[in-house]
Amino acid sequence: MTKSLFGEDVTRTAAGRRTTDKISLLEKKARYLAAAFRRLRSADVPMTDAIELRNSFDDVARHRPKTASWTVRNWTNSDEVAILDIHIVRAGVLMNLYDRGETVEKHYLEMEKKFITLAKRMAIPTSDLDALIWSMMRTTPRIVAQLMLNIETPTRPPKHRHSRRKGLER
Repeated sequence: MTKSLFGEDVTRTAAGRRTTDKISLLEKKARYLAAAFRRLRSADVPMTDAIELRNSFDDVARHRPKTASWTVRNWTNSDEVAILDIHIVRAGVLMNLYDRGETVEKHYLEMEKKFITLAKRMAIPTSDLDALIWSMMRTTPRIVAQLMLNIETPTRPPKHRHSRRKGLER
């Protein structure tokens, strides 16, 4: 038995793989964040410009825009970046802020700009808007699922068990 990065006991299979994938995932995230914070301490990272700071994470391995934005938001308390998780994206689709085809993997910066513009037009901090949306979307999963289903197939006709009743054939 070995110890994980967090001091937990980890057992391994005969092939040497860990039996707990969750620990492995947490260790990866910890390594990525540690690399990001080492980079933050380096002299070439602009600490006052949130967007430049977020963009500087491009060369940190596997530091995608959402994670970079989360790091910058928590480091600088800036509303110039947005943390677009699944709850924010679904809410954006429901209010026609985002198209169904837009994904954070391909369109993060464009989607972020739309979200920040919405927050500015509503005259509230981006961080407050995403916290409110995140909380509401997370606590109402059944309602959200039904709304998303309706958006996915808006013209779907209702399902009928039997198209003709027995004995009423035409």
